[in-house]
Amino acid sequence: MRKQMNLVGSLGLQIVFFLFASYIANGQGKTTILNFTAAANGCDTHLDWNTASETNVKDIQIERSSNGGKFVTVATVQASGGGHYAYSEDGLGTGRYEYRLKLNGKDGKFLNSQTAAVSLTCDRNVQIAPLRTTGFISISGGNVGNVIHVYDSAGRSVLKAEVTGPRTEMSLKSLAPGTYFIAVIEGDQILKQETITKE
Repeated sequence: MRKQMNLVGSLGLQIVFFLFASYIANGQGKTTILNFTAAANGCDTHLDWNTASETNVKDIQIERSSNGGKFVTVATVQASGGGHYAYSEDGLGTGRYEYRLKLNGKDGKFLNSQTAAVSLTCDRNVQIAPLRTTGFISISGGNVGNVIHVYDSAGRSVLKAEVTGPRTEMSLKSLAPGTYFIAVIEGDQILKQETITKE
């Protein structure tokens, strides 16, 4: 997964737009965030926002929630005193993502922004080969972290692994000869499924 800061230019379909003012501490620190947008481009998300003023702000954390889960920090941007910010997160995979900004004050206080949501639909060509094997199969495509399940003829999961890169090898040597079903899964979506024969 690549993460790049300070992107500029056209960022595709705009999903969310809002304007709000945030007060950090005791009425003294004030930050006004303008035009916070989240945009989808295939498997990538792009965020843009502008600040009209920054007082008493140490940094801004970018937080993401996947499919309704808890927010996690994906990047931290040092406060610049005001201006344009941009962030790009690539290779997330199909799903709905929410982003928010956490403004951290120099005095230790913080405030969360509203959320910006984006839905990603990824077109990935996942391949499983060979379909007849004495030992190993290879999975190409998909995203790192996708789950690979092997099921027996009764539907029981007998092997499990994760996609580790563009090409992932999986050993079936521990399985008895027979017919098995393999599925590559991302979240609650099946990206690819095949019937394989262990000889």
